[in-house]
Amino acid sequence: ATAIATAAATAASASTAATADPMPPRQGSMVADRAGGVAMLDLIASAVSVVGSVLLITYGLRAMDPGRGAREAATKKKQEIAKRLGRPNITTNTYEDMIAVDVANPDTISTTFDTIGGLGHMKQSLHELVILPLLRPELFTGGNLLKPVKGVMLYGPPGTGKTLLAK
Repeated sequence: ATAIATAAATAASASTAATADPMPPRQGSMVADRAGGVAMLDLIASAVSVVGSVLLITYGLRAMDPGRGAREAATKKKQEIAKRLGRPNITTNTYEDMIAVDVANPDTISTTFDTIGGLGHMKQSLHELVILPLLRPELFTGGNLLKPVKGVMLYGPPGTGKTLLAK
């Protein structure tokens, strides 16, 4: 009976020691670490895959956008115009940005009326209709008859100087 009691006490102390030991057996922990490590690697691989896919789609769509170059040119031109006007915070929409590309900077135009040969009557008319109201607005303030014109239409066959006069 004492032998049985001694064996039972030894078994009980061994089971108590096993449950009280904070460190699990070495071989069992390797298996648990490998399973957890594999799960962690799978999670990291999935996250990298998702991030890579999002970046690929984002930059791929930007690269394939046919209007990207025009939009960038329009934004650059808008910034130049805003800088020249002294108004850096101009708010425009996409349509206005696209029109800004076609706006000519008057400082870069080297054509003057003196460099245009011929077309004397047309040059005189443009001077009276467009330039004089800008230079002398006080002459055009009285009544509807003396108001400056709202626009000028140049027409004629190709090669007659319409674009040169417009410059």
